[in-house]
Amino acid sequence: MGSALWLAVLVLLVTPGAADDDDEQLLVRFKAAVRNRGELGGWSRGHGVCRFPGAACASGGKTLVSLSLAGVQFDVDFRDVASTLLRLASVEVVSLRDANVSGSLANGSDGGWKCGQKLAEPDLSGNSQLRGSVADVRALSGACDGLRDLNLSGNALVGGKGDGGGRNIFTSLYVLDLSHNDIAGEGKIGWMGGVRRLYLAGNVISGPLPVPAFSNCSRMESLDLSGNEISGEVLPGALSGCTALVSLNLSGNHLKGIFPPDIARLASLSYLNLSDNAFSGELPGHALIGLPHLSLLSLSFNYFNGSVPDSLGALAELRMLDVSSNALTGAIPPSLCPSTGSKLEVLYLQNNYLTSGIPPTISNCESLHSLDLSLNYINGSIPTTIGSLTQLRNLILWENQLDGEIPASLPGARQLEDLILDYNGLTSNIPSEFVNCKNLKWIALGSNQLSGPVPAWLGRLDNLAILKLSSNNFSGPIPPELGDCKKLVWLDLNDNKLSGSIPPQLAKQSGKLPVGISLGRPFVYLRNDQQNSKCRGSGSVLAIVGIRSQALTRMASKKLCNSTRMYMGSTEVMLNRNGSMIFLDLSFNQLDSNIPKELGNMFYLMILNLGHNFLSGAIPAKLGGSKKLAVLDLSHNQLEGPIPSSFSILSLSEINLSYNRLNGSISEQGSLATFPGSQNKLKRGSARVSIDLEDPVNHQLISHIELVRATDNFSDDNMLGSGGFGKVFKGQLSSGLVVAVKVLDMQSERAITSFDVECRVLRMARHRNLIRIINTCSNTDFRALVLPYMPNGNLETLLHYSQGGERPFGFIERLHVMLDVAMAMNYLHH
Repeated sequence: MGSALWLAVLVLLVTPGAADDDDEQLLVRFKAAVRNRGELGGWSRGHGVCRFPGAACASGGKTLVSLSLAGVQFDVDFRDVASTLLRLASVEVVSLRDANVSGSLANGSDGGWKCGQKLAEPDLSGNSQLRGSVADVRALSGACDGLRDLNLSGNALVGGKGDGGGRNIFTSLYVLDLSHNDIAGEGKIGWMGGVRRLYLAGNVISGPLPVPAFSNCSRMESLDLSGNEISGEVLPGALSGCTALVSLNLSGNHLKGIFPPDIARLASLSYLNLSDNAFSGELPGHALIGLPHLSLLSLSFNYFNGSVPDSLGALAELRMLDVSSNALTGAIPPSLCPSTGSKLEVLYLQNNYLTSGIPPTISNCESLHSLDLSLNYINGSIPTTIGSLTQLRNLILWENQLDGEIPASLPGARQLEDLILDYNGLTSNIPSEFVNCKNLKWIALGSNQLSGPVPAWLGRLDNLAILKLSSNNFSGPIPPELGDCKKLVWLDLNDNKLSGSIPPQLAKQSGKLPVGISLGRPFVYLRNDQQNSKCRGSGSVLAIVGIRSQALTRMASKKLCNSTRMYMGSTEVMLNRNGSMIFLDLSFNQLDSNIPKELGNMFYLMILNLGHNFLSGAIPAKLGGSKKLAVLDLSHNQLEGPIPSSFSILSLSEINLSYNRLNGSISEQGSLATFPGSQNKLKRGSARVSIDLEDPVNHQLISHIELVRATDNFSDDNMLGSGGFGKVFKGQLSSGLVVAVKVLDMQSERAITSFDVECRVLRMARHRNLIRIINTCSNTDFRALVLPYMPNGNLETLLHYSQGGERPFGFIERLHVMLDVAMAMNYLHH
């Protein structure tokens, strides 16, 4: 009987019911450890494991097999996670992604504990307060014998001493994701070679790749080292042992030299990304031919030169080819699309120095949906055969030397979403067949020689969000049908020969535009610094996928306009209420009506330029209803009457009402209080304020190297002054702009705090007496503000010392200074 009793007990211990009892106790302990217990609802002991939030059960709904708690903000220490959820006996998958798990991995791996026997895929990613070292990752892996996929990305893990010592316990792992942590060090990753898929993107791994890079990588299929600080050349032998690689990503590092010769021997490679490095030399067409399975090839943002290899067309599996932003020359080889049946879907050749014409054989790439050849020197006409590409969604050819008419066959590409052909020499009119391209979102045909009327059928394109027809020869009235465009947020018709009235229907969709208009394409808005006969309009919006911002200096229009302000972002307009147009430029035309009061219904309108027309009548008071208006130009018209008092509630950063017939007083309220002479009557040619508003968040940051060059390595000869928080230097940027660079003393905690406050305050400030931030440069060792250079010296000199033979400021000048400072201080406080 004794042996029978022990047998019964043993059977009971190994039955599912007993395991569930253990798992339920672990879940009770986990709930007790969670600081934010409300996220677990009313679950308690006795409810069963399968009713626990996020639980999934098998075996007739009795055995817990997975637990998904992603995104639930528990606020729990990893020690408690390791001692409960990771020990669940039958669970295979546990997800605590972005669950506010904190503490250290080391705290969970002490005490000789072991994971549940079936645990295969723990996901602890996205917990920014979860700390530890790579050595702790090894210990965690050693405690979980059945581990297959381990995701610790987006945490706060670092490197550590002895990370490569001992047995390689990662050989059984299929996926190890340590991306977007703080793992640093040189040559400390070689021992991870046993993993099938290794992701180390977005860390701070530095130094050159050793030879070999991994001690044993013969099983490795995927390697991602992108976004680190790896430097030097990829020497022969560094990757030669990784012969099973299917995916290799080394983008976003500091690698240089010729195309790595080892890569040509990775015959299984399907994905290759070497973009955003400093590789140079010619593209090795012969080497790439040895990669027959290659599906994606991205070599953008390097310094490869020579021609585009003819042999690339022989890569039968190639779906994406991106060699944008290099120094490639010569013609586009017709052999890129050798025959019908090509699988190529994306062809990016923008920002090179390519010449000759677009080969008509491009139509052989029947699967092509994105073609970008912008910022080259391609000439000739647009091939009529492009219209046969039925899958084409993006045709981007701006800033070339194309001429002739827009082919009437081009609208045969019915799936077109982006038609961006500005800055060429195209003639004639816009083919009416485009009315059938119902998916069009972005039409940019500016800076060509197009003529005829602006087509009324554009109003039938319900998805159109950006329409740019500026700097052409369009004539006749603005079609009121444009107001039927249900998603139009950007309308630029400046610098044409348009006449008649401004249709009030342009505001027809105000308050109706849907939430979340998104084109999903990066753009740059070049703000014109000063409008004149050669530089017209408020600025230009450009699609800049694959374009270096420095390369925009190659644009003839940018040289004419001296655009020093650049706003970068993504074409996503999120309108949460009263959606409306955000940009309207009708300047430099022959419009001769009143300003429609309906424009004031455009709640989200930010830039309105109606200058240089023949508009008359009063400025409608309802225009003050455009609450987001930041830039307003009504100059060079025949407007009469006062400035509406409703303008005083607007947060205007620039306003130009000059060269009209306005009269009356300027309001002393709101942003108009910063007007020059706000207590005086208006006179012809006066009433102009130009206050620059810069948002450094939307700018591409200036590099430390650029500032070193600009200031001659912060030479004392260029120092303008010094103070408790740092020094100020005069410098000249590569664009030619002369600036003042305020470099902070990184040893001063008060200086660092001052930097953050100054950025935050001046970013939002809109006042003529407050200096604007042009840009910032910030990293762990260096912080600087880039400010406009003031050539007249500092205030101390003007108050106390003569300069250039002129006397110091007298009483009246000093009074004006005090009043201006007081107005700025009052603005900051209120």
